[in-house]
Amino acid sequence: MIEEKNKDLLSSLSLIFLLCVVCLWWAKNTKGFHLDPMIYTAVSKNLSNDHRYFNLTLSKTLFPVFREHPPFFFWIQSLIFDFFKILKIPLSGFIARLLPLLSSTGTVVSVFFIVFFLSDIKFATASSILLLLSPQFLKYGTDPFIESFLTFLSSLTILTFILAEKKSPKWLLLTGLFSGFAAITKGPVFLFIPFTVLFYSICYRIDLKKFLPWILPSFVFFLIPLALWIIPDILINKGEWLLFFIKKQIIYSSAGRGITRVNPFKYIYVLLIYHPHILILSIVSLYTAIKNKKIPSFVTLGLIWSLSVILPFSIMKWKLEHYIHPSYPAISMVAGYSVSFLKEETFLKLRASLKRLVVIIISLLLILYPIKQEDRLKSFFPILTYLKGLKGTDFELSIIRKKDPPWQETAFFKTWLDKDLIIYSNLESATSNLKSEYKFIIINTEELKKEEKIIKKTKTTLILRSGDYSLLFIGDKDYLPYLNFD
Repeated sequence: MIEEKNKDLLSSLSLIFLLCVVCLWWAKNTKGFHLDPMIYTAVSKNLSNDHRYFNLTLSKTLFPVFREHPPFFFWIQSLIFDFFKILKIPLSGFIARLLPLLSSTGTVVSVFFIVFFLSDIKFATASSILLLLSPQFLKYGTDPFIESFLTFLSSLTILTFILAEKKSPKWLLLTGLFSGFAAITKGPVFLFIPFTVLFYSICYRIDLKKFLPWILPSFVFFLIPLALWIIPDILINKGEWLLFFIKKQIIYSSAGRGITRVNPFKYIYVLLIYHPHILILSIVSLYTAIKNKKIPSFVTLGLIWSLSVILPFSIMKWKLEHYIHPSYPAISMVAGYSVSFLKEETFLKLRASLKRLVVIIISLLLILYPIKQEDRLKSFFPILTYLKGLKGTDFELSIIRKKDPPWQETAFFKTWLDKDLIIYSNLESATSNLKSEYKFIIINTEELKKEEKIIKKTKTTLILRSGDYSLLFIGDKDYLPYLNFD
C-alpha cells in the first residue's frame, strides 16, 4: 500500500517537473531583462567581483552605494555567480536567471506538498499545474526579480508550519529561520507570512500548546538572519543601510513616492486581465465548498495567504504589478479545489495522458524550436557586440541622457561589458571631456539628429545605428582599432 502511494506521488511529481521544464526553464538564456532585474543582476555581479557584502554598488557613476533592498537576494545571486566563475563558465542570461528559475520551481513543488499534506494528491497536482498556468507567475518568476525568491521563501515557511502541525513541532524551527531569510530579502513585506500562519491557526483552532516549547527557539532562529545583516551594518556602516531602507523603501514608498491618489483596485485589474481562468476556477472552488458545506483547509489557507498579500498592497499608493507575486501560489491553491468533481480513476487517466503530452511537446521543442528567445533590449546588442570586439583596448563609454537617469543602460553595460557608463546631459559636454584615447558615446537616435552641428564641429564618427540607440566615436577614424568580433 505504501509502495503504491509512493509510486502515485512520484508520478505526480514527475509530471510537475516536466511541466516546469516547458513552462519555466525553456529558452531562458537571453541577456535582456526588465528594468529591476537588470539592475539586480549588475549589483550581484559587482558583489561577485569585490565580495563587499555590506557595501553593494551598481556602478561608479550611478548608485555607487546601493541600499535600495536588504541583501539576502544579492548574497545568494552572487554566490551562484562565484560558483560558475570557479568552473570558468562566463556569466550568461541562463546563469543570471538560475536563482529565480530554481525559486519558481521550488515554489511549485512547495505548493504541491502544502496541499498534499492538507488534502490529497489530486488537489496537490491540480494546484501546482494551475500555478504553472498563471501568466504573471511565469513572467516575473523567470527574470531575476526579488519577488520570485521571496515567494519561494514564503512557500517554504508555510510548508514547514504545516509540517510542524501535521508531523512534528520541531519543524517550527525552520519556519522561524525561513521567515528571517524572507525578512532580509524584502523587508516588512514578509509580514504576510506570520499573518497567514496566525489567522489560519485561529480559523482551524490549531492546538498551539504543542508548539509552546518551540516558539522561543523558533523566534531565535528568526533573529539569526536579521543579525547577519543588521549587526555588521551597524559595525561597518553605522546602520546607514538599514536606516536608508526604512526611510526610502518603507516610509517613502508607502507614502506613494509623490503619487497623491490611491488606486485600490489595481491588483484586481491585474488578476482579471492576466488570470481570468484562475479566478473563474477559484469561484467554482468556493461555490463547490459552500455547496458541500465544508471549506477544505488548503482552500482556507490559500484565501488567507492571498488576501494577506493583496490587501496591504492595495491600500498603498505606490504599486507595481510584481509586488503581488507571492499571492499566486495561494490563488492557485484555491483554484485547485475546482477539480473536486473528478473521480480518482479519471484523475489518474488524465495525469497519464498529460504526462505523455508534455513529453511529446518537449521532444518537438528539441527538434523544431532551438533553445533561443528574442532578447528584450535588442537595440543594445549590436552596440554590445561591437564594443566586445575591442579586445585589449581601453576605452571610455558614455551616454547622453537629459532627463531620467539611465538605470537600465547602466546596469546592462555594467553586467555584460563591465563598463561604468559616464553620464552627460548633452553631446557638447561629452565631446569636451576626453579622459582616454578612445571614447564611445551612446545616444538616442532621435537626439542624434539634433546634434549635427556638434558632430561636424568635433571629430565625431557615427559607428552604427541600432533601433532607438546610436553609437558614436570621438577621435580620429584612423585610430579606430581593428575589431576582432566574437
